[in-house]
Amino acid sequence: MGCIFTEINGGPLPYEGINTLAELTRAMLVNRRRVPGLGEMSVTFCAVISGCYQFDGRFRPSARQVYDQLREAKKKLKADGILDKEVQQD
Repeated sequence: MGCIFTEINGGPLPYEGINTLAELTRAMLVNRRRVPGLGEMSVTFCAVISGCYQFDGRFRPSARQVYDQLREAKKKLKADGILDKEVQQD
């Protein structure tokens, strides 16, 4: 989920240059390779996305938790005037 959110939000391509599932598995699980910086995304969304990259599944949020975190992030960005309230829809 973290890789998808990173790509949607214009961050760097996670694990660019890895072409096979075996390479990806080795990079993530054996070498514990982290995704490079999340680019120009807001700190609010970076916090949500970073949780999705936890190596230990016990510490990764569930899809429901991510949904709730994203809703809260959206509220914060609206309150801070970063999201245009007239353009964005719930």
